[in-house]
Amino acid sequence: MGSNGIRVDPRLKPVLKDHRRRGGRGPLHWYSGQWIFWGHWPEVFGTAARSAEALGDPLLEATQLDYYAWAALLCQGRPRDSFQYSARALAAARLAGDPVQEAWAHQYAGWAHCFLGEGTLSSDHDKRAIALFHVAGDPHGTLQALLQRAYDLQKAGLNEEALGACQETLDQLEEAGDRVEPHIAEFTRGSA
Repeated sequence: MGSNGIRVDPRLKPVLKDHRRRGGRGPLHWYSGQWIFWGHWPEVFGTAARSAEALGDPLLEATQLDYYAWAALLCQGRPRDSFQYSARALAAARLAGDPVQEAWAHQYAGWAHCFLGEGTLSSDHDKRAIALFHVAGDPHGTLQALLQRAYDLQKAGLNEEALGACQETLDQLEEAGDRVEPHIAEFTRGSA
């Protein structure tokens, strides 16, 4: 049991240690995405975001707020509540000058709008996220944002455009090659 009273699964301990060693920028995000319903992600990422804010590190704050937005959105099913975290993450990412965290803030805001049936707003965030991920050279984020655009197009009934977006996603995956983690490549292929 951790010092905060949270029981930590032994499989998670190496991931948490690596995450801490990397200054809060390690693989915890991708791990959490594979273990969504653990039940403590909002608490973990909320505490991390408050800690980063107290440290005065805008990049770390943006990173943890993005994770917190994800946790509110997906783990707790609270898309409207997640907007406050993605908006704060966007502001912190801009302050830090980090296009990757700025892109993730747009990605999570777009995803929340999609959950709420607000396709136009979701699409706007998709476009911003895709552009920022491209500028940053982040293949993982680019693939996620491209998939979100495909989902939005499908939800809007634009099936031909959605198929084109799926093909673009697969083309980007092929182009990225071994720069994409295997589990992300597998997820992308299965989702596109």
